[in-house]
Amino acid sequence: MPVGFEALGIAANIVQFVEFGFKISISVIETYRSITEDGILPQTAELEEMARSLERSCRQLQADVKIQDDAEMSSLLEICVKGSQDLLREVGELVIGNNNRRPRWMKKVKVTMKARRKQRKINEIQHNLNDIKKKIFEKLQHILHDYCRSTSEYLYSLGDASAAWNTATDAKLAKLSEDVGMLIKSTAPLTNELEELATNLKKLAEQVKHQGKIREILKSLRFPEMIERRIEIPKAYGDTFEWIFEESADVNFASWLQSSRGIFWVTGKPGSGKSTLMKLISGHEHTAALARAWADEKKLIVASHFFWGIRSGLQSSQEGLLRALLFQIMMQCPDIIHDVFPERYEGSIADLDPWTIEDLSNGFKRLGAMQSLKYRILIFIDGLDEYKGEPEDLMKFLKDVAQSPDIKICCASRPWPVFTKYLGNSSTRIHMDQLTADDMAAYVRDALGQHQHYQSLLRSHESEAIELIESILRKSEGVFFWVSLVIKSLLRGMENDDDIGTLRERLSELPSDLDKYFRRMLSSIDRVYRDAVSVTFSMLLVADTAIPAVCFLSFDTYMKEMRLKHSDAGAQRQTRTMGSRTRPPLRESWTLPFLQINHQQDREADARSESGCITGRSLVQLQSQEIDDSPEFAQKVLRKKENVLAQCCDLIQSWEVDGTPTFGSRIGFLHRTVVEFLQQSSGDQWRSPLEHQRFWLAKSYLEVGFSNASPGVKKDFTFRSLRTIEEADTHDIEESGAWLLDLCEYIWLGDANIIIVEGLREVASQIWARIFLSLKSEESDFAKPDALVHLALHSIMTGSVHIGASDPPEVVSTQSVDLQLLRNFLRWMGTENYEDILSVQFKAFIVRLSQNDSSSTQLKNAFQVCKLLIEHGAVIHSIPRHLSAIGDGNQTEATAKDTMERLRLLDYFTEEELSNLEKSFPPDGRNTGENEQTSMENNSSEIFMWHAFFMTLL
Repeated sequence: MPVGFEALGIAANIVQFVEFGFKISISVIETYRSITEDGILPQTAELEEMARSLERSCRQLQADVKIQDDAEMSSLLEICVKGSQDLLREVGELVIGNNNRRPRWMKKVKVTMKARRKQRKINEIQHNLNDIKKKIFEKLQHILHDYCRSTSEYLYSLGDASAAWNTATDAKLAKLSEDVGMLIKSTAPLTNELEELATNLKKLAEQVKHQGKIREILKSLRFPEMIERRIEIPKAYGDTFEWIFEESADVNFASWLQSSRGIFWVTGKPGSGKSTLMKLISGHEHTAALARAWADEKKLIVASHFFWGIRSGLQSSQEGLLRALLFQIMMQCPDIIHDVFPERYEGSIADLDPWTIEDLSNGFKRLGAMQSLKYRILIFIDGLDEYKGEPEDLMKFLKDVAQSPDIKICCASRPWPVFTKYLGNSSTRIHMDQLTADDMAAYVRDALGQHQHYQSLLRSHESEAIELIESILRKSEGVFFWVSLVIKSLLRGMENDDDIGTLRERLSELPSDLDKYFRRMLSSIDRVYRDAVSVTFSMLLVADTAIPAVCFLSFDTYMKEMRLKHSDAGAQRQTRTMGSRTRPPLRESWTLPFLQINHQQDREADARSESGCITGRSLVQLQSQEIDDSPEFAQKVLRKKENVLAQCCDLIQSWEVDGTPTFGSRIGFLHRTVVEFLQQSSGDQWRSPLEHQRFWLAKSYLEVGFSNASPGVKKDFTFRSLRTIEEADTHDIEESGAWLLDLCEYIWLGDANIIIVEGLREVASQIWARIFLSLKSEESDFAKPDALVHLALHSIMTGSVHIGASDPPEVVSTQSVDLQLLRNFLRWMGTENYEDILSVQFKAFIVRLSQNDSSSTQLKNAFQVCKLLIEHGAVIHSIPRHLSAIGDGNQTEATAKDTMERLRLLDYFTEEELSNLEKSFPPDGRNTGENEQTSMENNSSEIFMWHAFFMTLL
């Protein structure tokens, strides 16, 4: 069925046809009625021109191949064709009659009699036109509703910024819907209204067509984790940092916003509050108000990006910076997308390639070079020192961008030499650690002054209590983060009713250097807690992000399992079976229990659930406690969260995200400096002895995915598990690769209690394939069940998918197959003699190509996929049936000739591509057709079974 601008365009053409039809039918009657005394029919020339317009409109409808995809539209087209033929016939008779040479009185009588006879015919034609009008308007209402809904759903996924550029389209859609509703109720021809509606529909169809391109470009720029870092940065305390908007000798940010160009630099020591300030000013109403003076009559656009060095991928790369900024800018001014990305805008939506740094940089260059730009763009970039790349290149790029009179940048970083080189001599800069003394004083007085014990000390030891605050400020050296840690320590002392002397001693023992402070705090942890604390730190480092508090319940269980396993020196290695294929035991050094899955385990699932295990394929017992949404379990999670926070000495924090407290509570590091300390050699002693940490982290997520929680929670945690597996590096795969494969298979092959959502099995199978191919040969040298091989190859050829690093995680898919993954998998299949599976999947791939006629969902590299399959021995039969048909057991073996005939029947590839494919067959008998009569009776039954299975998937 045509959608979007195509459907609107078809509807517009039919409305235009109806309008022409009504005009002609009315004009025919009026012409007959306006016969002159001489029997002459006037305005026949105009009628002839109208008839030609009607004929052109009908031909245009007949030529639109998209109409054939919609049964309702096709039916309307048939009525339109018949109606046009009737009208053209009437106009033809009218014109011929006017050329008749007869006496005037005779011509008048004849035409008058003819007009009476034709009145019934014209009424019938108008009735048919009314029928067409009613049906197309009803169809049009559905089209407008569907388009409006799909647009709203898509823009909702892009965030709040999408509202600005979609408002005008919403208004037009609402007006059109209102007009259509009015016209449906009317029985009169309303030719003027129809003409206006057809014109507006054509304009809207063209706008929607361009908007579709804009949406796809925006979609390709966006990535799920784009705003994650900004969200996790704490808000400024009270009115702290408001001085940034006041002009002074030390701070000229306000004047820079109002008039200056170039770059404003926020620098300072680690922990001095740079990120908190950047979060404040990038979204503050005072910032926008001051910058509007600089923007003048142009529209102000604000965009921001917060680098996050402890995360990998887009959150710490130049690509992430450029995509985030361009997405925000283009979202607010979509009318310049065609100037910023002309090649993508003019090209096909289906041919949008992945972004390159060159593409994105060129987009920024075009943006900066635009002479008549009606916008002024204010950019905020935090954490230049967290960028994982060459800082010199980053600074050169920012300096180039800031040359534009319509773009200026406020950035923040530590005072590294490379940043000082480019920005140190600028007059538009501030040093945070030199400007926050009053803010820290206000924070300390409020934080301590709210405690009853400190209020008591002020009454009994006023000068000493005040001096305690002054000592904190002197010792802080401008590091706000250090002050917040000290306050937490002092408040704990006040809870213990420490006297003023003890509080002073507590303060004196806290080093002002952060690394020394961390060592001091960690050394104070009770020995009985150290294993648990090291597990918390290690898991957070592995996760590379905050972890839901519910998972820490599982970590306790894993530590217990490890201790039990180590105490059992004579434990036997375990195996895992599936059908007739057996996986050999893991390496001896893997000391933790290996997951098992077998049919007996499935049969005992219900019995196990009664004893407290999770139903389905049980992964782990949680101390006889089901994972669910019950208040009792929520209390257990809350107690565990408080326990973890207390053990870790203020170096971690918790916060809530959307959702229930049970599953929406997060635990993460308090500050980047904590992560840096633990990653240094001095923090090694706080790495957990727990082996296979990535496996256990992924498993902890999966337990919730298999639980009795809500579907949304199960989806969230299952995707978290997959993303954790997906991020496995070489060390992880060497250590726990086979275990990670097991988790993928649990998700991939499904479970009675797991949530099945779009993209889940595809991403699980592709992650499985990548890890499997990365394993050393001695660890992966065992037979694979045919089901896994089938599913993996099928998934790989549907397009590349992965899990985005957002909260909650999202599946990110592309319309391109990962050719390197496919090549490696086919190479492995060739060594294992999986030719039959290869043929079945080749046929399934061809079926998908034949069914996929939407340009927006076509694979961009289908030709390269076919070429790889053929190069690795894939062949299919050429049979004069539907492409999904399969032969019986008496068919001969497929050949290269058969395969090429089938590909030509597909009508998908160009002749040049077909010629290249024909040359790609390997030079062996099977593929060149030399052994066409070889029997397939031995495996035809199995091939039929797998083909039928995959046809159900399709």
